[in-house]
Amino acid sequence: MTPVKIESEVDGDTGGVSNSNALLDVRFQAAAIDLTTGKVTFVVKRLTTLLATALSLGLLIFAAPSASSAPLGKPVPSVGTTPLKESTTASATLYNRLAVKCADLGSNAPGTSVIIVPCTGVSSQQWTVVGGTQFKNANGLCMDIGSTANNTHVIMVTCSSVTSQDWAWVGSSDHIVNLNSGTCMDIGATTSGTPVVIYTCNLSNPSQGWLL
Repeated sequence: MTPVKIESEVDGDTGGVSNSNALLDVRFQAAAIDLTTGKVTFVVKRLTTLLATALSLGLLIFAAPSASSAPLGKPVPSVGTTPLKESTTASATLYNRLAVKCADLGSNAPGTSVIIVPCTGVSSQQWTVVGGTQFKNANGLCMDIGSTANNTHVIMVTCSSVTSQDWAWVGSSDHIVNLNSGTCMDIGATTSGTPVVIYTCNLSNPSQGWLL
């Protein structure tokens, strides 16, 4: 049987995909094959398979989840976090920029709140960073939070591996976020004896600015 000559029709109607070598190749093969029922059916099946495969691949790509970092506890600010500088041998004061005062303790008893007072360099104002995330006081206790609610006091408890004792800098800022609550270390006032609390992070809020 004489092959059907439809090359000109293929060239004239590319369906907007004239640059697709794969599709043009399939059309050329179809035009060159004799028009017998068996062979035409074979070509149609092949084309259908190619389209189904392409569609399947497209769906797979669409459904693939985007890569993201696993969250640590509650969500933290979108700018990300930076680990606290490791300092297992040296201690330093934790200074609030707005109050111009240092983090201190009302007592050495577990459960006592962290407060701000004038900086004097006494031992209760000395903090060591342990494991890149924990604030350990000279009395051997670590900063923790008893709740994730705003205005919860930062307290001192026995050091452990719970995430409520994990802290980090917010990006390259001077804000410190608790990795369990996703909220930042803050103060409600600048007067001496004001407790240190956690509150929704706000990088423009100077009461959340700290220097270690």
